[in-house]
Amino acid sequence: MSTKSAVAFPIVSLVQEIILYKTKTRFYLVGCNNTESKFRVLKIDRTETKELNVVDDKVEYSKREIRDLLNMIKCGNRSKQGQKFVTDLKGTISSFGIVGFVKFLEGYYLILITKRKRVAYIGHHTIYKIQDTCMVYIPNDGEKNMHPHEAKYVKLFQSMDLSSDFYFSYSYDLTHTLQYNMAVLRELSSFNVSQDVDQSKSTPFWDPQLKTIEGAPEEIADNFLESLRNSVDKDSPIKARGSTGSSQFDNSSDGDAVWSELRSNEDLVALPKETGQTNYGVKVKPHLRFVWNSHLLDMVDLHPDWLLYITHGFVGQSNLSIYGHSIYLTLIARRSQFFAGTRFLKRGTNDKGDVANEVETEQIVFDSSVSLLNVGNFTSFVQMRGSIPSQWSQDISKMVPKPPITLDIADPFCYVAGQHFNGLLRRYGSPIIVLNLVKKREQKRHESILSEEFSGAIGYLNQFLPPQHQIINIGFDMAHTNKMKEANVMPRLAQIAYLFK
Repeated sequence: MSTKSAVAFPIVSLVQEIILYKTKTRFYLVGCNNTESKFRVLKIDRTETKELNVVDDKVEYSKREIRDLLNMIKCGNRSKQGQKFVTDLKGTISSFGIVGFVKFLEGYYLILITKRKRVAYIGHHTIYKIQDTCMVYIPNDGEKNMHPHEAKYVKLFQSMDLSSDFYFSYSYDLTHTLQYNMAVLRELSSFNVSQDVDQSKSTPFWDPQLKTIEGAPEEIADNFLESLRNSVDKDSPIKARGSTGSSQFDNSSDGDAVWSELRSNEDLVALPKETGQTNYGVKVKPHLRFVWNSHLLDMVDLHPDWLLYITHGFVGQSNLSIYGHSIYLTLIARRSQFFAGTRFLKRGTNDKGDVANEVETEQIVFDSSVSLLNVGNFTSFVQMRGSIPSQWSQDISKMVPKPPITLDIADPFCYVAGQHFNGLLRRYGSPIIVLNLVKKREQKRHESILSEEFSGAIGYLNQFLPPQHQIINIGFDMAHTNKMKEANVMPRLAQIAYLFK
């Protein structure tokens, strides 16, 4: 009998610093890690005026190899001026990551992060805030013939200030909660890989989004993945774990579907391994709901080391001293990219169940003296807020303090609300606790229209859920409570929290 333990660890993106080299016909992006010991290269064709042609050789270079490669490019781009040879290769921009590529009426632009600020640590992972970016027009200056409205669209795009509340990390997945990120490492680390032992009885945590991009020799990796496949009972729904750690059922996929997606994402290479252990580098697919630059990266096929997922929201951290112990208090707010917009222009939900201005807020507390996620003491509390999940809007044609509320589409079967809660069940598990802060007591019906619609939808949907998985709806008119002679908003909220702790 031969058994090897699988040791999982998170992948750190190799590309953390980038220099953009420019010639008349090419852009060369040379990316390296923070110690400048490993390098990668992207080549972008500048002769194409309408199409994007990016070549990623997906080769990892040493410092010596990249120096030789740049010297070769310099030699190939020399031109004679008088009696001297002058190279056309010039390093123009130093940056910290690629946001993506965008096109309007003419050629493509490259968007780079040129300034960053460290704002938080989670274990040994560092979180950065974008402070400045730049847009580089890719086609050669001598060949561009700008459309008269090109500058207008560029200005509209730049009105979305990327230096305001956008965050990223090279090693920590900001789009998922701490529970999710830790569960992947914990469950994979405790999973044994064996060629001789039947692992079909094992039930490791698995998720269709999980992706191993680095790992052990191919034969061991195949056994590992085969065991994961066998652990899925094809005759029953797949058990997945939400960010709260509770189990939920996903009826949308069977074992074969998960396996097909896993195999299509598989990319495994050999890593040094300790005696009796197999090391697996683990990279989880990001939660696209909170990736704001996903559409800017869709048109290119790049090695994962180049991919930097940008999250919009807020990240703040304070170092507190509690009885002499240094404690980090971290607050992360992730804003959904779906159905986002300004306050009165985006209300309710779209036909897919994505509510307006959805924000997932996570509070993380941990002991700063221990940096490893699987060793230190961590707590995480997650809650989600968003608009009432029905199709409603407000008329802002007249500037009044309270624009009238209109239910735009009758939904007798609560389809969009069902879509919304179905997504919550998949992400967080059950039970879902709804704290409804919409006003109930009004002299003229306004917000109470939404409160009645929402309560009716929850009551209708609960008919189709088992009792233990039904949606819990708690109404709390906070505005009315705050106007009372003895305002007790915080104690009442504390009582609600205590009931469902």
